[in-house]
Amino acid sequence: MKAKSYKGVSIRVKTGCGSMHTIINEERVLVRLGKAGSCAAAQCDALGLLITELRNRGMGLEEVAKMLSGIQCHRPSDNPDPKKRVVSCPDAIAVALRDYEKI
Repeated sequence: MKAKSYKGVSIRVKTGCGSMHTIINEERVLVRLGKAGSCAAAQCDALGLLITELRNRGMGLEEVAKMLSGIQCHRPSDNPDPKKRVVSCPDAIAVALRDYEKI
C-alpha cells in the first residue's frame, strides 16, 4: 500500500530552548524541539497531538493559539523587541499557528 502524502507548512520559531519547528498540514500538527528524548521535546510532541485532536473535534487554530499565547516559562527567547519575544514553547506554538492562519 502506498503511503499518503500531504502538503504542509513548516514554521520555525526561535525559543529560549532552541528552534522549534511546527509542521501543519490537513491532517495533523507536529511540534519538534531540540533532540528527541528531552523533557521539553516530549512536552512539545504532546502539545502537537492535543492540538491535532482539538482540530479534529472542530476547534480552530486561532482559538488554540489564544489558549497558548502568553504562557511563560523561565527561559524566554532573547529577542530584544518585546513584540516579537517568545516567552515559552506554548507561546511559540501560538506564534506558529497564527503565522499559518495568515498563509
